[in-house]
Amino acid sequence: MVLMIVTGLLLSYRFSSAVRKWDEGKEVWVNVRGTIRDGVRMVRSRSESIRVSLQAKFSFQSEESTSQTRHAQTAHQCPT
Repeated sequence: MVLMIVTGLLLSYRFSSAVRKWDEGKEVWVNVRGTIRDGVRMVRSRSESIRVSLQAKFSFQSEESTSQTRHAQTAHQCPT
């Protein structure tokens, strides 16, 4: 009878210790996932702003070059 009580208490202690370790591991994993998610969001937002600024820069340059091309074409078409 005493052996059964001691075994039960030992198993109870081991089980509660395992549950505590599981909860600690789960908390660490949640923190890791959150950190990775925040990092991905930061990279995406930064790359999106870079993409938008590059599009604006190159679209401005392409508009500028097309206006120069049009000007050059009209200059060649004028009779002298």
